[in-house]
Amino acid sequence: MTPSAGPSAGPSPSAQDPARASETAQWLCYVGLLPFIGATATLALGGEAWHDTALQALIGYGAVILGFLGAVHWGLALREQPLDHRRHYFGWGVLPALAGWLALMIPPRTGLGLLFAGYALQYAADRHATVQDALPLWYERLRLKLSQVVLLSLAIAWALA
Repeated sequence: MTPSAGPSAGPSPSAQDPARASETAQWLCYVGLLPFIGATATLALGGEAWHDTALQALIGYGAVILGFLGAVHWGLALREQPLDHRRHYFGWGVLPALAGWLALMIPPRTGLGLLFAGYALQYAADRHATVQDALPLWYERLRLKLSQVVLLSLAIAWALA
């Protein structure tokens, strides 16, 4: 056995890069952007007949996904024993869902602004959790790319609302 073939040779070529999401995760996340992009494009190009429907679709989907992202933090809190050690994750697990729910009930332009703020804060919370080693680096890097698209979509929609 040569020295380079032993355990100290480093990771195998098939070992996943800890800073890169799996192909499946990437594909599913990028597909998840389609409602943001589609609703925003419909607002911009669909004419008055589609305006309200596209706005409602964007706010509704944005609220659902914001709640989903907050739930990741609830899951982080459940991993810790005792459970109150990371109780701030429980709080952050609920706040995005409440913000999304509120965005559904207020005037659309204000709701889009609330979602914009919610997604920006959600990314900051994800970044904080990554720095605390509670989330993997690949998740935060993927969330940055996704957040940029979502925030751009929401900003364009806000301007068109």
